[in-house]
This record gives sequence, structure tokens and C-alpha cells, in this order.
Amino acid sequence: MAMTPFASLRFHLGHAGDRALDRLAEADHPERAAIAEAIRAARALTYYQEKPALAQRIRDEDLELLGSTTAVPEGFTEFLSGPERGLRNMCYPGTPCALFALDLDGDGVPEHCLVSAEKHHYTAPARCFAHTREGWLSIGQLSGDPGMPLLDVDALREHGAEAVPPRYRDVRVGERVYRLSP
Repeated sequence: MAMTPFASLRFHLGHAGDRALDRLAEADHPERAAIAEAIRAARALTYYQEKPALAQRIRDEDLELLGSTTAVPEGFTEFLSGPERGLRNMCYPGTPCALFALDLDGDGVPEHCLVSAEKHHYTAPARCFAHTREGWLSIGQLSGDPGMPLLDVDALREHGAEAVPPRYRDVRVGERVYRLSP
């Protein structure tokens, strides 16, 4: 059985592709064994010939540290690279992401926000994460009012970011304010 469609699902469709592979693996089909083997082979790949950048896992060196962030937190890139995060294709050599830290809930412990340097129509807003006793978890994304441009790395470099009291769930970058939404 050709592996190309399975690899295409894995590398091009992110979460939706992973779910589709899971459904295919569970389907009652006369070629179930061949399908399962093709799925195993596709998931073992670390490179897709048509889009090599899509196979990259996020590494510490793929993150530009901004503001007071002096180091990538322990375990952060491993967490980001998990297939369930949908971020594996977001930061890679030549297209780093920016990482900055702010206390977004007023507890004295900084949360970390990741912004893609890539500017595409499908670029996600800045995504923010917190470290808990159980490990890293996504706490939401920063987005502005309708029609407002997405938060971008150039604006962060120029203006920095600050949490806006009293809620601390809003982040000011220059004159723009972005709200943390789950």
C-alpha cells in the first residue's frame, strides 16, 4: 500500500490528519493490516520529501527570546513538539518563533507566549502556556479586536510586551492591546 497519502495526512493536516490516521487505523477494512503498516511507517517518518520544513520539531534554537526571557524553560520545546499541540510546523530553522514571558494571572510566576515569525493568512495568534505541577499546558491565545492585525514579532521587538492591570489577562504591545482567550 502506498505510504504517500498517509504521510500527506501526517505532515499537511496537523491535528486533523492525526485524527484521520487514528480513524483509518481503527476502521474495519479488508486491507486493515496493510493500512496499519502504512500508518506506522508514516508516523515513523521525520522528513516529507515535498515539504522538508514541515518535518521539523521545535528546538530551543528555533526560538528567539524576547524581553526578560533569557532561556527556554526546561521541557518547553518538547511539550510544543507534541503532535497534539499543532505547533510542530510553526517554528523551524530560517523561520524562528519569538518567545516572551509575562505574569498573566498575577501569581508572580511568568507564563510564556509563542509568536510565529511567519506571516501567512493562516498564522495563528500568539499562543500562551503555563507550567504547572503536572507539566506544561496551553492557557489560550492572544488576539485583538476584529480587524486588528495579529501580534507580530517585529512589534514585540520594537515595543516589548506588558501585562495590563487589573486583570493581567490583557497584553499591551505598543499602542495595541491583545486579550488572552482560552
